[in-house]
Amino acid sequence: MIFVSVGTFVHGFDELIQEMDFICEQNQYKAFAQIGNSSVLPENMRFARFLTIADMRKKMKEANIIVCHGGFGILGDAMRAEKPIIAVPRQTETNSVDNPSNNQRVVVEKLRDLFNINVCMDIGTLHSLVNQVISQTNGMQKYDLQCNVPALITNFLSNLE
Repeated sequence: MIFVSVGTFVHGFDELIQEMDFICEQNQYKAFAQIGNSSVLPENMRFARFLTIADMRKKMKEANIIVCHGGFGILGDAMRAEKPIIAVPRQTETNSVDNPSNNQRVVVEKLRDLFNINVCMDIGTLHSLVNQVISQTNGMQKYDLQCNVPALITNFLSNLE
């Protein structure tokens, strides 16, 4: 199963949802998408606009690969889930009240260099990259994050219940 996430950006990420829906149709891949504020509604993927953190982590655990936007939160969660990642950064160049600067290119390039995540800078190449990652993975990938702060916080909070 492929888990797709576009986050909560006010304008969504229609290009990513549309392309992943097409890829799933063409290859009969099973996928679940968190589509946020995207205007595109997938026909070939199960979806929800938003997920709780617990539900998102559950979907990540069930997934063989994660295809997501280039935000810190989702990438960190995906790396901690130890899944192969394809990051598709938003590459907006404008900065206004309606469209704040949301260029994620720098983030994903740095993570690619540090942790060898897959990065798709051109949505037109996503189809071949998804097929390549699926063919080369067993659904797990370790990342040496050299930080256990998220685990410490999770353990602390679970002991409060």
